[in-house]
Amino acid sequence: MTGSGDSQTTYVIDTCSLTEMHRRYPVDMMKPVWGHVEKLIQDGIATSIEDVFIELSATDDGILEWAKKQKEIGFFRSLDSNTQKNASRVLSSHGALLDLRKRKSSADAFLIGYAIHARCTVVTQEKKSGGPPKVKIPDVCEHYDIPCIDLVTFLRQTGFSMDRVDVGFQAAEGTTA
Repeated sequence: MTGSGDSQTTYVIDTCSLTEMHRRYPVDMMKPVWGHVEKLIQDGIATSIEDVFIELSATDDGILEWAKKQKEIGFFRSLDSNTQKNASRVLSSHGALLDLRKRKSSADAFLIGYAIHARCTVVTQEKKSGGPPKVKIPDVCEHYDIPCIDLVTFLRQTGFSMDRVDVGFQAAEGTTA
């Protein structure tokens, strides 16, 4: 996702970070957060993969309508052959990443495969597992030397700050906003 000569960090976002964003920053109350992320999507700085959309569709915890709009503008990338080859490599080295007992599309390997190919940072709420037999996204990212951060770090790294948001009120005299 980085253009030639472009040092701009790009990000691929996991399902759990999108659902966490929806829970932590409700659209009706935190429009600046959503506007910031949508601008990053439009600018090609933030993306995700089609398997994340499938996971969001399966659980529909309120974020699906937003996801459908983002899908229309290309936020959810198709799994190209490079991503698929990298995902296969990831599963060969970290088979425990795929849990066949869970009823989800298991986008994790493809998310990491995309990050390997696009040389971008993974955004996920998952934490390191602490070692085998469990394997989580941050464990695999570390193995492949892929930066892996959480949602709040993503917002910070991309310059979001409520200090820069006009919230439409004035602080009382003698106080700071």
